[in-house]
Amino acid sequence: MRVLSVRQTSILLLLATALAHPRFWWMTLQKISWQLQFLLNKLHLLLTHPMITRAKVGITKPNPRYVFLSHKVTYPEPKTVTAALKHPGWTGAMTEEMGNCSESNTWSLVPYTPDMHVLGSKWVFQTKLHADGTLNKPRLG
Repeated sequence: MRVLSVRQTSILLLLATALAHPRFWWMTLQKISWQLQFLLNKLHLLLTHPMITRAKVGITKPNPRYVFLSHKVTYPEPKTVTAALKHPGWTGAMTEEMGNCSESNTWSLVPYTPDMHVLGSKWVFQTKLHADGTLNKPRLG
């Protein structure tokens, strides 16, 4: 069901009155023509107004629903250390990371005693990309 505006409803009422009472034809037609002229003037002002809007120039915002639909190249990342050790790039990254840790004295290896609280660690493998999407180097996160 279509909802009519106040102006459309008043035009329909005027037409219904004119059909019901033929002597009101002339007055009704004058009112309708005045209202139509008013609407046409408003439309003309909207179309020819000097204000420049983004819509008139053709500038639109991208729909945020489709932002993540760009073509993205994915490179395989190992899930385990044994899978990473089979690839020379990941082996080099792991060797580099171990060298950085020993250079900066981040940790030291000591023999285990039962009263120690041992902390676990995990290797996180991520590929680093250039801005254009090409592969830079494997890196550990």
